[in-house]
Amino acid sequence: KKRSVLVNNKKRILQHDNARPHAAKITQEKIKELGLELLPHPPYSPDLAPSDYHLFRSLEHTLRGKKFTNVGEVKTHFEKFFNEKSKDFFKKGIEQLPLPVGLSPFQIVRAYIKR
Repeated sequence: KKRSVLVNNKKRILQHDNARPHAAKITQEKIKELGLELLPHPPYSPDLAPSDYHLFRSLEHTLRGKKFTNVGEVKTHFEKFFNEKSKDFFKKGIEQLPLPVGLSPFQIVRAYIKR
């Protein structure tokens, strides 16, 4: 329930900070082209990026012990990983997101809705 605004959103959401590669013009143009909605993550935040908790941890398990010989194998592995994930996998990840330090759920949702 506490993450219903994110779970029920029909747009694809990308969260990242303002690190130089993320803020680069080419990156911003690609984000716009893909129609992604940005959910900012403060730079130098003491919180881990939310993707570190669920998505990347799951991906890390599939990569353990793998050795790729070319870019095509890497691409195939990632496509398979994402294609096998259900909507419930991503919903669960959103619901398990930790709250940023110093912000209440209300403040987070209010800031998100204002965007």
